[in-house]
Amino acid sequence: MELASAEAHLSMTEVDLRELVAGQISELEPDIRERRLKVRLRLDPVLVTGNPQLLRQLLSNLLRNAVLHNRDGGTVAVSLTAAGNPVLAIENDGEHIPPEQLQTLAEPFTRLHARTAANGHGLGLSIAQRIAELHTIDLSLSSRPSGGIL
Repeated sequence: MELASAEAHLSMTEVDLRELVAGQISELEPDIRERRLKVRLRLDPVLVTGNPQLLRQLLSNLLRNAVLHNRDGGTVAVSLTAAGNPVLAIENDGEHIPPEQLQTLAEPFTRLHARTAANGHGLGLSIAQRIAELHTIDLSLSSRPSGGIL
């Protein structure tokens, strides 16, 4: 597994988060078009020390979830700010998630309505959580009252 291998040989370097976010959005463009999603970006230049491959995987998992677990015609808002500690906020218009179920989504093989499903294995958020821990990043999920996650 890539993550286990990367943990054993974790090399840190300066990483441009804005470039990584923009690259991941670009990779998701076919899904964004197919779902007719609106994407709002506000990306400040942010340099951090981290493992580029793992940070790319973290962003891929979070952004892919924001696209795939959205409603058709919905919005994905991505904000990266550099004031103080860098903050990346990813917001979507998906289904309402009860706050008590929110934190369980970062557990392996857990999905909102089923343990596993044909279009995924329920590992994306647990992998993102582990990568965040390796980089001492606070990864928090918040349920939006109107639906989706922030």
